[in-house]
Amino acid sequence: MGFDYLSNCKLLRIGLIGLLSFSLFWGTTVAAEVYWAARDLEISPVGNHHLILVVPDNPDELPEEIQKMLVDLGGGKKGFTLAAFESPDGRLQFERSNQTDLQSVREHFDPEKYVTLLPDYDLEKNEVEPPNGMTDTEFIELQVQLAQNYETNEAQNNVEFDIGDQNCATWANTVFEVAGVGEHEREEAAEFFGWDRGEEYLLDESLFTHQPP
Repeated sequence: MGFDYLSNCKLLRIGLIGLLSFSLFWGTTVAAEVYWAARDLEISPVGNHHLILVVPDNPDELPEEIQKMLVDLGGGKKGFTLAAFESPDGRLQFERSNQTDLQSVREHFDPEKYVTLLPDYDLEKNEVEPPNGMTDTEFIELQVQLAQNYETNEAQNNVEFDIGDQNCATWANTVFEVAGVGEHEREEAAEFFGWDRGEEYLLDESLFTHQPP
């Protein structure tokens, strides 16, 4: 990709976690569930689209910047999704709370209200625990920061979508890896019914860890 801002992404990951710990959000801790999730593709019920689903237990106690991202997830729950998609020009682009992702989540949490046609999107989700020493709030903040870094860096250094090893599943795997989730935990969380591609691969970590000036 011609994109190598960092000589050691692992060290910057530690720095990012430390920075978040002393950010303006310091002292705020909210219980939350973070999931690696998958839903049916719009074009096929066999293939899977992967996403990260964040569902805070007490959304009103989150930092204001995170509260602004919250949307209705159905069933009285609030939260948001983080995911990557193939753009019309063939790039792998980040999108928060994509409408089809949200529809799949709402079908899952409130099927009586939101499942109007069959088959639906058949969302599955596997909870991902924060790495040792990290609170739920720090885990959420870090993932949001990594996704935003990717969005900015990808706009400057386009990432080509590839169905085999540069796709939505690869993107989610890299976010969790850079956030400190272990390989074994990621492998277990990435297991879903249906056809998955790319969940074992990683994108260039500097796309997520480099913070543009």
